[in-house]
Amino acid sequence: MSVNAATDLGLVPEETTTSLSTVADADAELEESSSILYSDSNSDCQETMMPARSIDSFMDDAFDATTIDLGRMTWTSYTKTFVRQWNYWALVLCMGVCNSSDATEILALSYVLGLGEKSDFASEILENDLSRNGGVLAGSIFLGMLIGGGVVGIFGDVYGRKKILLSGLILNGSAGVLSATAVDLITLASARFVAGIGIGGSIPPLFALAAEIAPRKCRGLVISIIASFWMVGSIFTSVLAFCSFGLTRTLSWRIFLTICSFPSIIGAALVYYNVPESPRFLLRTGRSYESAQITNKLAQKIGYHCPFPLTPSELSHNLDELPYTENETSRNFIAVSRDGIIGVLSLYNFDIKVCQTTLVAQSIWFTISFGSYGLITWINAIFRQINLGNIYFDSLLFSFSNLPGNILSASLVDRYGRKNMLITSLACASLSVLLFAFSVNLSDKESIRPYLIVFCACSFQAFSVSGWNIIGVLTSESFPTKVRSTGVGICSSSGRIGSMVAQLVNGALIDQPSRLLLVSATLLLAGAIVTFYLPQDMSMQPLQDSYVTPSISTTHEGSFSKRRKSDGYTSII
Repeated sequence: MSVNAATDLGLVPEETTTSLSTVADADAELEESSSILYSDSNSDCQETMMPARSIDSFMDDAFDATTIDLGRMTWTSYTKTFVRQWNYWALVLCMGVCNSSDATEILALSYVLGLGEKSDFASEILENDLSRNGGVLAGSIFLGMLIGGGVVGIFGDVYGRKKILLSGLILNGSAGVLSATAVDLITLASARFVAGIGIGGSIPPLFALAAEIAPRKCRGLVISIIASFWMVGSIFTSVLAFCSFGLTRTLSWRIFLTICSFPSIIGAALVYYNVPESPRFLLRTGRSYESAQITNKLAQKIGYHCPFPLTPSELSHNLDELPYTENETSRNFIAVSRDGIIGVLSLYNFDIKVCQTTLVAQSIWFTISFGSYGLITWINAIFRQINLGNIYFDSLLFSFSNLPGNILSASLVDRYGRKNMLITSLACASLSVLLFAFSVNLSDKESIRPYLIVFCACSFQAFSVSGWNIIGVLTSESFPTKVRSTGVGICSSSGRIGSMVAQLVNGALIDQPSRLLLVSATLLLAGAIVTFYLPQDMSMQPLQDSYVTPSISTTHEGSFSKRRKSDGYTSII
């Protein structure tokens, strides 16, 4: 292309041409630029000159092009937008089913522990010692989650998000079925431990994948929807327990545990057939062709039909600016494990902001896990200890109270920011538990006592699930792509440690419900205070792909939104 032609197209200002000594110099400068020439005979714009696009900018364009008056917040606009994008949201729902298995496995044990000392489960498995053996059994699944999140989850940064997610779901479902065949405490605790490894190993790649396939402007909403399926799992388990143990006692706890393994099995099938690998992971491992192909398919699922699909050469252009990592899937296990350890260490010693984020996030995960998981696991035993009526009906209300928390977090997370929402949610959850403790100490003769207890328990559940949704969003987008699954895994492992400690503490305090609740309230309040020290809030910000560069998504940002036509060409302004 000559200097005069470039000037006519608006790609080179007229004053610039005077400083170029020869036509060859002008051609060389244009050749070194990041512009890529596209042609499309069916388009009004026969040829388009534009900088290389990135995954984030392309997905943002797709979301903007198919979103109808979303800012007006009318029912019609939401409906029309969903109709256009329904294929994409169906994919998000498939991932949500995977998260529901986390709730199912944890709460299933809660209902079994709440059967009482006269049940077959108490005599066969717990040997009529709920306080000690119940704590050991509850702690076994969280120990498995600790190992699964801290070890298996790291491999999501090595072998891919989808592969590790599938492996965790299959392991969880298989161990869930085996739990039904247990003949003693050791056998059941071992099966729950393996199930915990599956759950712990599936959560980090799940949320890393969710963050990496979501357009920036709705990333908080996407992750919140997936996190909200914890409610679906809890309601499923509560309804099953209510029908099995609350209405009649005809269903064995073994059949109950078998049915509770179904969400993991169904989730694995849905992921295998419908959910793609992360395009950002593929790009980081040098597989730009697959990355571009999947990104284009995601855009099509959103309802976006661009005349100029994203190409591997564009992504390769951006990849050159990042630390290149070879495809680890062909490397031996020792090398992969070594790099996994290096990835963990890099969270603490490579970048001060990443180190601070890691430590603060670990503290938040520990406190919220202690305060919420520790209480949720024992909620039925607490209801029984304080002599509520039908504990299974009350537990059903407790599970349905997830709904307002999910609505609250999903609707406000992208508007008010992750940090502010998390502080508010944890502080309100702590206050709810304090009122719960006060209600427990009321006299049994007080007619308002059972209603106040159930209300406080439901309020706690609503605010805690809102906090869980926010921490899922915040953690998954706070780490670079290279160690995103590792970062989420390390933080979730800290949470599992908190859950394990809570099982032992709550098991010892089960005969003193008010003290148990005060301990949980204190930990939740501590989590709200620690959140103030988070160094950054990634609301509406592009994801980071490395420690060094801000993100490939910031390169040539807005390449589709700012254009100028001239003589059949489009140039970036």
